[in-house]
Amino acid sequence: METEQELKQQVAARHRSYRRTLSGRLSRAAESANKLAKEQGLEGRVTTDQLKDLFQQQGGLCLLTGRSLTADNPDADSHLSLDHIVAANCKSGVATGSVENMALVRLPINRLKYSLPLCELFGKDLPVLTRYMTECLSEDRQKEIIDLQYRQLKALGKGVVKGQFTKVGNYRRRNTNRRTNKTKNIK
Repeated sequence: METEQELKQQVAARHRSYRRTLSGRLSRAAESANKLAKEQGLEGRVTTDQLKDLFQQQGGLCLLTGRSLTADNPDADSHLSLDHIVAANCKSGVATGSVENMALVRLPINRLKYSLPLCELFGKDLPVLTRYMTECLSEDRQKEIIDLQYRQLKALGKGVVKGQFTKVGNYRRRNTNRRTNKTKNIK
C-alpha cells in the first residue's frame, strides 16, 4: 500500500507532466493571463478553449516570427508564450484581458517585446502586420489587430491615422555575436 507522501509525489509528477503538454501549457497561460487581467483591472478574460482555437488559427506558429511553437521545453527558444498585443501594463488604457488582445508567440520574443507597442518592436511608427499575420489570419482578425494598435498609439499621443498600417517581414532576432569574415591586408 502506498503512503500518502508517495501519492502526493505521483500526483505532482502527473501535474508536471501535464503542464508540458499543449493543453497544459495553454491552461496555465489562461490562468496567468486572467490573474494579470484581474490585478491590472482589465476587462475580459480568456479560456483554455479560446487559446486552443488561437493556436489552431495560428497554425501552431508564432504570430510574430512565423516559426514553430512548442509546449514541452520551457528552456527552448520555441517555447509557447501568451502575448498581450497591447501590454496589460500599457498606460494607454486600451489593453484588455480578452482573447482579441492575445497572440501566441515564442517566449524570447515575448520577453523582448515586454510592454512595447508592437510597432516599436519592428522599429515602425504605424500599426504593423507581419507577413505571417497576413498569411494565416482572417481579414477580420487582421483589422482587429490593426485597430488595437491604432487605439493604443492614439491614446499614447502618437500621430496616427485610422486604417493606416505597414506590412513588415516576420520578426528575426538580430544576432550581434555572429562571426564576421574580415579580410586581412597582407603586405
